[in-house]
Amino acid sequence: MKTKLLALLCCLLVTSTNDIVGTYQIVSDRSFDTLEIKSDGSYTYKSRGDSCYTWHDFSGEWELRQDELILKRIHTFSERATEFHETVVPDAKHISFHVKDTFGEPISDFEIKYWCADEAEQIQKTDNNGIAIFNPCLSGDNENESVGVGVKFLTYGNETTVTTSVYKASNSIVLTINSEPKTVNESEEYILSYNNGVLTSVYFPKLLGGSTFKKL
Repeated sequence: MKTKLLALLCCLLVTSTNDIVGTYQIVSDRSFDTLEIKSDGSYTYKSRGDSCYTWHDFSGEWELRQDELILKRIHTFSERATEFHETVVPDAKHISFHVKDTFGEPISDFEIKYWCADEAEQIQKTDNNGIAIFNPCLSGDNENESVGVGVKFLTYGNETTVTTSVYKASNSIVLTINSEPKTVNESEEYILSYNNGVLTSVYFPKLLGGSTFKKL
């Protein structure tokens, strides 16, 4: 009798697993994302929002836990070599750059270029405390305007050049240099509930809560 019950439970599990296999499309006026659940235990998610510039695909393995579909993903990304943190200090007369490494230690003799529109480029090197001081822009009152910043540093012994911008209003800028940025593999899990051919997002940070997918 126990053997028959176990066999019946196994059949029910297989049936549930087979039922969920297929392609689903999100119910949305602004997106036509699709999720393909494959019989080999893998899936492919195609994000297709209202702007093609944000389209992307990702894949991984899936697991069915009772009435919940778990999408597993290994998200691989590289650490940033530079990180700018901008703040506004009231009544500050100059622009200060504080340059440090990932351990918080100041980096001295570090060259920074700072330039405003239609003005001469300013070039300074950091002192022993990792600080370089610049004059503010002379023209323009729009705090949302940007100014250019250029730096050079070594990553794994190779020279790297970064040109970016910061807000003109930012007068205290902390620059963190990561000379050995690593590749990070981060495990993520997304959860959707399953009911009669409909998937509903339970935990899916890339989607609005309660987003639904219908089987095609």
